[in-house]
Amino acid sequence: MTELKGRADTPVEFEEAPIDETEGLVIVSRSFGRQTWDRFRRHKLAILAGVVLLILTISFWVAPALSPYDFDEITPEFNQGPSLEHPFGTDDIGRDLLVRTFKAGQFSLLIALLVAVLTTVLGAVIGAVSGYFGGATDSFLSQVINLFLVVPSFIVLLVVAVKWGSNPTGIAVLLALLLWTSIARVVRGVVLQYKEQEFVLAARAAGAGSLRILWRHIIPNTFGPIIVNATSW
Repeated sequence: MTELKGRADTPVEFEEAPIDETEGLVIVSRSFGRQTWDRFRRHKLAILAGVVLLILTISFWVAPALSPYDFDEITPEFNQGPSLEHPFGTDDIGRDLLVRTFKAGQFSLLIALLVAVLTTVLGAVIGAVSGYFGGATDSFLSQVINLFLVVPSFIVLLVVAVKWGSNPTGIAVLLALLLWTSIARVVRGVVLQYKEQEFVLAARAAGAGSLRILWRHIIPNTFGPIIVNATSW
C-alpha cells in the first residue's frame, strides 16, 4: 500500500496497480498447414491410420518385387487354397493371387491419386472463377457443371474401357473429367461467401488484381473444403 496525506492530515490509502505480466509476450500466428499438422499429431487414431496406410502403400510395391511369381505368370496349380507357397492361393488359371492383389493395389492407388489431383485442380479453378466473377461467367460455368452432373460417369467409363482398353492413366483422366463438378460446386459456394468480405474489399481497394485476390486471399480459405473433398476419392 502507498499512503498519502490529505489536507486534514488524514492518511489516504491507494492500491498499487497490478503489473501486466503478459507485457512483452509475442503472439505467433500459425499457418493453415501448421495448424493441420498440430491437430493431426495430437490425434492418436489418425496417426495409427496414417502408419497403416503407409505400410500398405509400401507393401504394394515391395511385395511383388520380392515374390518369385509375376502377376501374370501361369503356374500348374489351379484353384489352390492358401498355402506357404501361395499365401492367397491361386486363381482358375494358376496365377498367384497375392502378387495380383498387391499389383491391383498399385493401380488403384495410382488412379486414386491422379483422380484426386486432377479433380481438385480442375474443380477448384472452375469453381473459383465462377464464384468470383459471377454474371455471365457464373451462369455459363454453372450450366457446364449441371451438364456434367447428368452424365452417367461410370457407364461412360465402362464403354471407354471396353473400346480403348483399361490403361490406368486414361481411366484416371476420364474419371477426373467426369467427377470434378462436386469440388467445383463446393469451391464456388465458398468463394461467393468470401468475395464480399472486408479483407477482399480492402485488397481490391488497395489495387490488387482479380488473380492476386483469388490466389492470395480467397483460395487459401477454401483449403479445408477442398481437402475434405479430395480425400473422399
